[in-house]
Amino acid sequence: MSYELDLVFSRNKAILASESTFIHESEIVGSIKITSKDRIDKIFLDKYLLTKLLGRDIPVIAVFLHDVQRATRGNSIFGINSTFKSNHFLGYTVALNRLDGVYYVDPRPEMRVNERLSQQIRDFQQFLIRDLWTLSGI
Repeated sequence: MSYELDLVFSRNKAILASESTFIHESEIVGSIKITSKDRIDKIFLDKYLLTKLLGRDIPVIAVFLHDVQRATRGNSIFGINSTFKSNHFLGYTVALNRLDGVYYVDPRPEMRVNERLSQQIRDFQQFLIRDLWTLSGI
C-alpha cells in the first residue's frame, strides 16, 4: 500500500518517500510546508496512522517556512498577519499525538514567548544541527 509523504530523512541522505518501499527504524518522516494554516491536520494524522499501520513509533517532524500572510496596514501594503492557529496546534498535540519536532525557518514571535509553544516549536537550524542526529539514532 502506498502512503504519500513529503520526505524521509535518512542517516546518509534525504530521499523522496516514493524511492523506498519501507521506513527504516533510523529514518524520520518529514512534512515540508510553506505554512501550517489548513495543513497541520495531515501531519498529526500521518504520525498517528503510520504508527498504527507499521506497529511501531515513527518519528514525524514538520518543517514550515512561516505562518504569515500579507495585510494592509493603514495606507501601506507591507503589513503582515499571523496565520498560526495555536489552539488548533495544541489541541492536536494533546488529543491525538505529539510530533517529534516542529520547526520553522522563520518562527513567529509568539512561538518563542508562549511557554507551551516554545517547548514544541523550534528553529529549523536546531533540526539540522542537533535533532536530525538525535532522532535518527546517531
